[in-house]
Order: sequence, then structure tokens, then C-alpha cells
Amino acid sequence: PTEVTFSFDVGNGPCEVTVRSPTPFNDNRWHHVRAERNVKGASLQVDQLPRKTQPAPADGHVRLQLNSQLFIGGTASRQRGFLGCIRSLQLNGMALDLEERATVTPGVEPGCAGHCGSYGHLCRNEGRCRERLRGVACDCSASAYEGPFCSH
Repeated sequence: PTEVTFSFDVGNGPCEVTVRSPTPFNDNRWHHVRAERNVKGASLQVDQLPRKTQPAPADGHVRLQLNSQLFIGGTASRQRGFLGCIRSLQLNGMALDLEERATVTPGVEPGCAGHCGSYGHLCRNEGRCRERLRGVACDCSASAYEGPFCSH
């Protein structure tokens, strides 16, 4: 797989923006994907590849109304979805709890052979390892302890 597609529909048919890479994305490395939709149009950037843009149609809706499900990594109608790991997902600047959503989504499992798989044992006293954009952090909210590793 050498492409990532951002697809959405604001009421006047689907719009897609695709970034293609000269090398495959399934290289066991994390990739930074930024998809944006605003009044001017849509853009998609993956890692350091050139950003692709698509101007907004003149007759389209300004706001993206999420009255139905938001699909990340696939769609309801496409058979082939995303196979891999997603971490640190933000929507409108707010972090989404992917682990919680994975437990209620068919075909999606929480956990990944990422940083928490390697460093999760550092969290003590019932602290939970959380993937962050740059590395990991221990979530101590379920314990009486605090500190970087829930040990104080």
C-alpha cells in the first residue's frame, strides 16, 4: 500500500484527497497523517510528502455534520479497510480515546505492538500506558499514585 485517502461527503457527493508515496507505508514505522476539511477545501499530508489539496465545491455545505458514524481506517461500504495500528488520534484538536472505542467496534482490538508494547511495563501501581504523539505516558488516574511512572 503506497497511498492514503481522505474521503468525506458534505451533502453533495463524496470528495477524496489522496497522497501517494514512492515507498510502501507498511514498513513497521509510525506515519504522521494530517487530514483537514475547512471552508476553503480539504487537504491531506502524510509524513514529509507534499500536501495534497482539493478545493471545496461551491455548492457544498460549510460544516461537516456528523449525524452518523465517523469511520477511521475504512468505510461502511468498502470491503478492504485499514490493517495496522492507530495512535494519538485527534478530532477538532481533541484527543479521542481509541482504546475505549476499540472495545465496542467489531473487528477492532485495543492494544498494539507499539511503544506501550515495549515500555508499558514501566507503569506501576495499576497505571495504564497510553500512546502519545511522541512516545508514551502513564495514566495514573485509576491509582492513588502519581508521577511519570505512577510510583510516587
